[in-house]
Amino acid sequence: MNEVIGRVRRGLVVWGVILKFLSVFLLVSLSVQAWSRTIVVSDIDDTLKISNVRSLVGKVQNAPRTDLVFAGMPEIFQALHERGDVEFVYLSNAPTWLMTEAHQTFLRENAFPFGRTFLRPFGSGATTFKREVIDRLFAEEPSDTEWILIGDNGERDPLVFWDVQQAYPARKVLAYVHAIYPDNVELQGYSFNLRPYGSSYDLAAEWVAAGILSPEQVEGVEAVVLRALFRALRDEPTSEHAFAPWTNCHPALSFEGRGFTREWVDLLSVGCALGR
Repeated sequence: MNEVIGRVRRGLVVWGVILKFLSVFLLVSLSVQAWSRTIVVSDIDDTLKISNVRSLVGKVQNAPRTDLVFAGMPEIFQALHERGDVEFVYLSNAPTWLMTEAHQTFLRENAFPFGRTFLRPFGSGATTFKREVIDRLFAEEPSDTEWILIGDNGERDPLVFWDVQQAYPARKVLAYVHAIYPDNVELQGYSFNLRPYGSSYDLAAEWVAAGILSPEQVEGVEAVVLRALFRALRDEPTSEHAFAPWTNCHPALSFEGRGFTREWVDLLSVGCALGR
């Protein structure tokens, strides 16, 4: 009888240790899940994909193509993904019925990280859709979630991002605008809250300066952008461009004072000016 009681006691001790371990494990897990994370909300056309949405001919010609990618954008997104605490949301004003398959194929074939994709459904307003989706995302997430908004100045992204920053002053919201249309006054008017960039390489520099990525994490971006620049400057056929091939630099863009070497400042400036 004593032997049985002893075995039971030993069993209870073992189960007590196991339960204590499980409780600590669950507490740590819940703490990690509740801890702040980062959500990247990115446009697609003219931000990740070379689309030329302001040109009817360019927009129609480029819509079905899935190979027209801005050099280095997949690599910089993958660097973010490797952090392990980043979720991706792809948000496009393109009509759902027309572009869903093409955009999903573009993201997959160019190795962008998996993420939720929102395209504008039939009947949804083109001027309000993105803001409505972002508001829903903010409502779903805890207040310590960090947000990175990425778009371009071809349509309303600068205004949408600025409005979001004003509506959520207590949230950490970083906004970056691909400055590829030089006549866009919206970017100039709100640039004190929005960071313009011309290529994935200077966007990477912004993220290193902000502590979002380390210099080692963006080394691959430099090589890809350099390859695309040299191909374009030699007029080699390529579907991968560092800069928008239809425009000169936006007046708000400057590559000085960002920690680039003189050679990189000159190369980026020339590539941007030529639309390469």
